[in-house]
Amino acid sequence: MRKEDYTSIDDLLEIRARVWVLRIHEPDVFDLTFDTAEQLGIPPAELIADEYGPCQELADRCRNEPNMPKALRVPSAALPGTKNIVVFGPRVMAPYSAEPIQQIDVPTSITAEGGRPLSTLVKQVRYLGNPHEEFKSWEHGEPFRFVEPSTK
Repeated sequence: MRKEDYTSIDDLLEIRARVWVLRIHEPDVFDLTFDTAEQLGIPPAELIADEYGPCQELADRCRNEPNMPKALRVPSAALPGTKNIVVFGPRVMAPYSAEPIQQIDVPTSITAEGGRPLSTLVKQVRYLGNPHEEFKSWEHGEPFRFVEPSTK
């Protein structure tokens, strides 16, 4: 998302999304950080770059090469200081309250239809073309901490 696509917080609050909750059991999640990126053959800056090509190539390798991780914990490009989980391979949606029979089964439920972000969270979003504050801190050897947005 580019900042120029929105002119105000009111515009951003028009975003409506389906929000899901999942219970994923992945025994071997690789923590792909700026420090560990080179282990998988990707430069650290590419983890949060505006161009997706290098990450898509890494995903192809994870899907197709048996020695590559099948699940990754990665830095969020859009919300510095937070993480995303990326799981490769087929999965089947199961009712959220069900106990999975196999690893392919993922208990899932929709928690909101037309959900919108907190107005206080909107200010922490990193737009395409803007610097990624967590990455800048990492380059300078400084810690970065995500500050939870107010719910008021």
